[in-house]
Amino acid sequence: MGLNTPKSSKDLKNLETALIKVDPAFGKPTARLLFRKMRKALDVSNSELTALENHNSQLTSALEKARPKKLRKVEADPNQEFVRLKNVRQVKAGLKGNAQGPSAVTPQNEAQDEEEEEIEYYTDDPDCIVVRFR
Repeated sequence: MGLNTPKSSKDLKNLETALIKVDPAFGKPTARLLFRKMRKALDVSNSELTALENHNSQLTSALEKARPKKLRKVEADPNQEFVRLKNVRQVKAGLKGNAQGPSAVTPQNEAQDEEEEEIEYYTDDPDCIVVRFR
């Protein structure tokens, strides 16, 4: 009779029935109680192992989410006071180039950025400060 290490209570039950066929002494109540307790301990151990593996995978995924994202400095144009939104989106798109999913830069976003830049610098009077322009 080949003997493998039992992985579940079903394997242990099959081992018990095989041992009873070989030697009827394993069919006594004391031996059956011992096998019953071993099956229960094996089931508890397997359920704890499964719970710990699940918890470990959750912690691993939480760790991946908590890792800092890649940062890249946006090159500012020396002739401008502020960095334009268009440049920021281009840098973000470059960082996401390897990542899957929709890109932040679309033709609609680019057109909107150009309109915002035109509106941003439009004033009739150079001495006037525009607070809100619509």
